[in-house]
Amino acid sequence: MILQPRRLADALAANSLSERDKFNYLVLWAVAGTLLGTGFGSWNAWTWSRAVYLAVLGIITIVGLVVCFRANARGDNQAFLDRYVCLSAVIGIVMTVLYYALYYGMGVAALLGGWIDIDARGWNREAMGLTTSVIASTIYYLWLRQLLVRAARARTA
Repeated sequence: MILQPRRLADALAANSLSERDKFNYLVLWAVAGTLLGTGFGSWNAWTWSRAVYLAVLGIITIVGLVVCFRANARGDNQAFLDRYVCLSAVIGIVMTVLYYALYYGMGVAALLGGWIDIDARGWNREAMGLTTSVIASTIYYLWLRQLLVRAARARTA
């Protein structure tokens, strides 16, 4: 049904998709979003650091989604996508602010520590972007998991 949106719409109307089926669509969208959201198509040249960046964020995304899905399943195993969408909207805003605070905070610390100059020479944007993305993404999925446990009223997670 991936390339058949009408068939998917019919299945959704009939409420015939399982939570697992819906989760698979979420994984598909998250991986595509990770690749497309990182400027996948706009890069002029591939570098090892860019490949590592995509691989690491892809792994964090997939593992994070699986952990969140399992946390919800340990509870009432219902409404995963509803909970995910609603919670991730709020958490995503906070994590975006955290990302920029970390990124520029590291820049200020590097400037004060003398590791870079006022023109940011010596600042490796790719490495710092990867570092802050890994930190923010990890916190995002851990926090989302915690809230899904709460929403699903899971006994143990």
